[in-house]
Amino acid sequence: MRVLVTGSEGFLGKKICKFLEKKKYKVLRFSKSLGDDVRDFNQCLEASKKVDGIIHCAAILNEKSNELFDVNVLGTQNIVNAALQNRVKKFVFISTAGVYGETTKPACETCKPNPQTSYEKSKWIAELIVKKNIKKACILRPALIIGANKYWKSIIKLISKGFPLIGNGRNLFHLAYVEDVANAAVFCVENKKASGETFNVACKEPLTLEQTVIEIKKELGLKPSTIKIPKNLGMLLAYIYSFFKEDTLLLPEHVERLTRNRIYSIEKIISYGFEPKYSMREAIKATINELRKKGAF
Repeated sequence: MRVLVTGSEGFLGKKICKFLEKKKYKVLRFSKSLGDDVRDFNQCLEASKKVDGIIHCAAILNEKSNELFDVNVLGTQNIVNAALQNRVKKFVFISTAGVYGETTKPACETCKPNPQTSYEKSKWIAELIVKKNIKKACILRPALIIGANKYWKSIIKLISKGFPLIGNGRNLFHLAYVEDVANAAVFCVENKKASGETFNVACKEPLTLEQTVIEIKKELGLKPSTIKIPKNLGMLLAYIYSFFKEDTLLLPEHVERLTRNRIYSIEKIISYGFEPKYSMREAIKATINELRKKGAF
């Protein structure tokens, strides 16, 4: 079986390719770093010729990028149109659980979406494009993905330096480990019953934001305590930082997501036969161990 993976050289895309290859799939890679562009329909059309399945995870996450909607929305329209023209049998779209917005109860797949940030809105629009055009497409909504990438390396370094916790820390903060998300994507390719379905994927249970920070500190061998600052002060700092630094982690959109409740039901995907292997504590430990092996700490 030949599977095209868009965003193949990204953090999640690399994992998906690795797991597909372990199962002896023929993987075709499509990524900006390889000279590919989902905004170019002809490139999408050529790349998807004679493939049996597509896993579309190419996306821009940067809220400040001028290309965010072009890549996440127009790019999705292009790859969808290419899949239709080439009669691709399997289509898996990697969306985000962020489309739910804040969730005070475990959000299930039938809950009304309420995207707040530009990234979340772009993913919701892309979902609508996929659903309208490919009835048998499978949509995955992962919680915020944790793993040994540049993003989490920066977050963990900030925590190790004693950067204060923004807000009261009592909000539930559900994460998804990158390997679980990649395995879920492969599961959707292989499972016939998954066609046409939407699934949340996340770790086995959520922790509060404060518990998450404390677990990171424990793994780093630091005192498991936190210093907190009010959300309003955190937002002010975020506006100041984002004005002077383009690549800062401290964006107002990030603070908003950081301090909201984010909890998701994964009962549906479990009922279809897939169960995440990692709890949040295990995901944090695995992430820090891998970063250590890479010499990050």
